[in-house]
Amino acid sequence: MPVREGMGVVTSNDRIIEARRTILEFMFAERNHYCMSCAQSGDCELQSLAYEMQMDHLTVPSSHQAFPVDITSEYMAIDHNRCVLCGRCIRGCQEIAGAYVLNFQNRGTHSLIGLDLNEEIGESTCYSCGVCMQVCPTGAIYNRYRTHYAVKGYPKDWETIDSFCPQCGLLCPTLHFV
Repeated sequence: MPVREGMGVVTSNDRIIEARRTILEFMFAERNHYCMSCAQSGDCELQSLAYEMQMDHLTVPSSHQAFPVDITSEYMAIDHNRCVLCGRCIRGCQEIAGAYVLNFQNRGTHSLIGLDLNEEIGESTCYSCGVCMQVCPTGAIYNRYRTHYAVKGYPKDWETIDSFCPQCGLLCPTLHFV
């Protein structure tokens, strides 16, 4: 049915909510998404959706396999176990950074985000601009230094403080959660 002016579209009813919940459960079951041990806990779109759907356990068996964690870069890491294969990092790398370093590799349950021709971050042409970290909805691509001040828990309990990053002379604005 083609779209036309004045058409009513239902985006949320019991059937749609149940379908979304089922899809979310399969996403959690496919890879290692244990939120309490993740550096992105409290700042993760997947976790926020689970809270929204009131999902506190899986009704489908977990089937994840162990994927490598690439920590060869001084600044960032890729945990393929937490990736949901959304492709945002690939688009960000190509369309925002203009680097064309990231791509999908393999097929099916063996799919993962690759760099160049299956290189590790430290050996690839990635110049660690951080665009992929900013657009990643889970803890799959993360700043290696973030883990020691990662916030945990539900975001409604946070307070924020505006500050500046002291890493270099640019003094980029940052937001700290306390």
